[in-house]
Amino acid sequence: MVTVVTPEQFADLLQMETRPVLAGCLQRDSGFMEQCMILQAVATAAGKDAQICLLDPDWLNEFCKKYSISGTPSFLLFEKGNEQGRFLGKAELHNLLRMVRVKESKVEGFYDRQRRNLRLDMELSSAGSWV
Repeated sequence: MVTVVTPEQFADLLQMETRPVLAGCLQRDSGFMEQCMILQAVATAAGKDAQICLLDPDWLNEFCKKYSISGTPSFLLFEKGNEQGRFLGKAELHNLLRMVRVKESKVEGFYDRQRRNLRLDMELSSAGSWV
């Protein structure tokens, strides 16, 4: 499961969590939903081996300042409270799985099903706005 966190919650998470923490810093734009689905696929694959979270987009400026994030999307990996890696730009599933050291075979088919569902949802909502 992907947890959406505020700056305060994220600071607490980094202090308390013993597992690796992968944090997605995403701006609400045309690629937001796809990157969220990729984070969910990573969370499914990682299970209890890692904590996957989304930095609350409402607090984007604060996160960017505190963690020196110069652009979105960005993905940061922390272990024992210390940053261990960073992926800048639009991520594919294999990029983030490699960061948290999860084999892609654990999520075969999941991501493709999610993409099909998103396409269908977007087609159904084409008359309105996509949120």
